[in-house]
Amino acid sequence: MIDLFIHCGTKFALHQWLAVRGLGENVQDTDATSPTFGDYFYTHTAKDSTFLYWRHPSGKLEATAPVIDGNGDVTTPATFYNGFYGILRFEDFEGLNDTVRTIKVEDTDEQSPTFGQMIDQEVGTLASWIRDSTATSILEGFAGYGGEGITIIAPEDVDAHLEAEGIPGHEILGGMGWSDPRVWFLGPVMTGNTRTFGGDDYTSLVDFNVWTPTQAPQTWELQAAPEPTVDPWSQGGGTGTAGSYNLGDRVTHPNPEESNALWIWESGIPANTTEPGTLIVFNYWIPIGPA
Repeated sequence: MIDLFIHCGTKFALHQWLAVRGLGENVQDTDATSPTFGDYFYTHTAKDSTFLYWRHPSGKLEATAPVIDGNGDVTTPATFYNGFYGILRFEDFEGLNDTVRTIKVEDTDEQSPTFGQMIDQEVGTLASWIRDSTATSILEGFAGYGGEGITIIAPEDVDAHLEAEGIPGHEILGGMGWSDPRVWFLGPVMTGNTRTFGGDDYTSLVDFNVWTPTQAPQTWELQAAPEPTVDPWSQGGGTGTAGSYNLGDRVTHPNPEESNALWIWESGIPANTTEPGTLIVFNYWIPIGPA
């Protein structure tokens, strides 16, 4: 799944943009007897995607978390950014990148046999609109791409903001991660942002990074994998039968041949119940090096 986090000044303008992009219909109630006469209602019709407002149906993104005292009372209410935010979710990359959409428009060509009638007009793919019709934009400190009153923000940046404020994140199923390099064009990768590529984590060294680590390795820094933790040896502390240690398991334990300095030991046998340093000659435990 691919989530686009979208901002617009008003809900009506956001509905209109979705409709113009061939994703849904923004229809006015023209029934003069209806209590909602004159109001517009948006229906998402694209089968390969869904649309929800953030904190549906409010669409308001929290700027700061509320302050709550020891009694559970709110002493300072939450604040919110201006405008409205929504999540446009595509089931796969193809729906975003390859699906050419159409909308109904009136034929204004007087020479056309369908003059005055509603006809289909292609509006292209959403990915092509983002690539060709938007420009970099900074909104409320979030880097994104904007055009036609719409700003698309990288979900990771929203997640990072919410986490820093201690605010719960995504309220619909699935994730907002853009680890797939094919979708990096959707939001600027800024200095310090981290993305996953080929199973490894990389941190961007430049703003507006549109390259992968193989295309421009000088613009990325590979993040070293954390060193695996090695637990101290204890009798019965292994994961094998009856608490024994498996072949290749590693533990820390004093090395009697190195003034009892703490060393890392590797089990040289399966179902190992011996203590490191006691039977070194038999290689039950193999000394690896200082811990």
